[in-house]
Amino acid sequence: MTFTNILCACSHAGLVEEGRTFFNSMELVYGVLPGVNHYACMVDILGRAGLLEEAVELIEKMPMAPCASVWGALLGACTIHENVELAERACSCLLQSEPRNHGAYVLLSNLYAKAGKWDRVPGLRKLMRDVGLKKEQGCSSIEVDGIVHEFLVGDNSHPSSKKIYAKLDEIAARLETIGYVSNKSHLLQIVEEDDVKEQALLLHSEKLAIDFGLISTGQSQPIRIVKNLRGCGDCHSVAKLVSKLCDREILLRDRYRFHHFREGHYSCMDYW
Repeated sequence: MTFTNILCACSHAGLVEEGRTFFNSMELVYGVLPGVNHYACMVDILGRAGLLEEAVELIEKMPMAPCASVWGALLGACTIHENVELAERACSCLLQSEPRNHGAYVLLSNLYAKAGKWDRVPGLRKLMRDVGLKKEQGCSSIEVDGIVHEFLVGDNSHPSSKKIYAKLDEIAARLETIGYVSNKSHLLQIVEEDDVKEQALLLHSEKLAIDFGLISTGQSQPIRIVKNLRGCGDCHSVAKLVSKLCDREILLRDRYRFHHFREGHYSCMDYW
């Protein structure tokens, strides 16, 4: 467990050489044989750093059969670096072990969308339906004065919706003045017009939760948000800029980790 935690920390901090050193010293120095979870961590370290070929070589040299976590780490890395061909291989191997792995379908589907391979998305989503799975809807929540407020993408059901969207428009205008350009590759649906793409990105649930936090909490209070899925890169960029523009501390907990934004900086220097 100790080495698993160390390797996970190296992965999320982008410490590739340190990760290699710890992994290689397990048996030689400490007499601990690396297990499948340690290999999965090492694949994650290499994959996140873009060393996909090395990650594949490590998998092929494993002394035991790769499990779902190993292929999942490779699939996640392929999604980050948009390697569609290798992602398809990783997803196929993962689903052989866990045919009902919801995350595998979603990651590959999202990668197809980001890469503009829309013709492959319907077939994959049909497979999800065939095995009784459906994509989980993103939801962001924020607690204010002991009450939890939840937001879905494009949500207008909140009693303060008019104020939230007014703040959303204000922040969007301020972001534009400092040169912010939305990353449309994070839009996971077919939208042709650029202005519509930008509007769709603005309506992500975490952005709505942040704007509600701005109008509902004091200047000295951190804005704390919880999201049920992994946050997208565009929302990550906006949170950084908003923390500087509005001089607010923002803490976002998504499915995989904590994100801490303050004064335009992110706690792990954008390696996530």
